[in-house]
Amino acid sequence: MEEDQKPEPNPKLKTAVRIIEVLIVPAFLGILAWSANQAGNKIAASQHDLALQQEAWNEAMSNREQERKDNELDTRYLELFGQYYFNNVIEKRRFAINMIDRVKNEPLRKSLAVVANNDLKENAPKTEEIAKLQQFTEQIVQRTDAQSLENIPTQAWCYQEKRNSAGAGQYLVSCHLTEDRCQATRGPNPKLQQTQCILVQGLDRVDWNPNLHGYMNSVYQYSDKPMPPPFPQFAQ
Repeated sequence: MEEDQKPEPNPKLKTAVRIIEVLIVPAFLGILAWSANQAGNKIAASQHDLALQQEAWNEAMSNREQERKDNELDTRYLELFGQYYFNNVIEKRRFAINMIDRVKNEPLRKSLAVVANNDLKENAPKTEEIAKLQQFTEQIVQRTDAQSLENIPTQAWCYQEKRNSAGAGQYLVSCHLTEDRCQATRGPNPKLQQTQCILVQGLDRVDWNPNLHGYMNSVYQYSDKPMPPPFPQFAQ
């Protein structure tokens, strides 16, 4: 019995199948691989963004928690200061004043130091121990101002002086946050020509190039010629 003969495949069909095998299938698989890679990259980027947001959130929460703890400690220090300072026992006063330096809040730390310093000056006996406590409170105020003063103040108490030797440092303008510091820094110095301490407004708009954190936390500048107004001028 003669075997049935299978019809020969259509040449055009064979060509189409070949094209699909050689060109279209690899290209399609490549598209699938690219799409999968793109999807993977998007997932990875999303996970990275999520991790960054989580990190920022954790940092913000950590900062808030630390701020809360600092406020709680400052409140406790304030309570202890009131409990121990207003007492005639010198050891308790010393304990209270030493505690001021632990306060995190700068305005509160400065205020407590000023209160203690004024009270020691007006009400405490004039002893060596009291003098040391006064000096310590003054140092706390100075350090606190130095930490706070990172830019030129808008106003300050200033004086100008002229030295005997000519040169770049012959003239000095020295500006302070308070009048008493200006007077203390200026001092009576008969060897130098000096102006009075005056309050100068708009220091942040004056054409000068001052240095920060000078003596007693001053803002100052040396010059080879007198500094013009609004700085104080020498008497004619």
